[in-house]
Amino acid sequence: MLGRTDEEGGRILDPGWRAKRPIYIEDIAITLYSAMGIDWTRQHHNTPSGRAFYYVEPFSGTTYVPFQEVAELFG
Repeated sequence: MLGRTDEEGGRILDPGWRAKRPIYIEDIAITLYSAMGIDWTRQHHNTPSGRAFYYVEPFSGTTYVPFQEVAELFG
């Protein structure tokens, strides 16, 4: 178990990891890529559409949040 919420589950009391903030889906993706040995910071430019491919999209609604690996999931 990671973190702690109030009795209704509506408010985070303790996020349970070093970032001291809620975990976003991008953090989970980064964690999974890292566990598989994939460099998630790498960009691919030779796609069929000609557009760059990012493992974790840098232009999301949470661009002000520095995404991190949630190492505590494996601890």
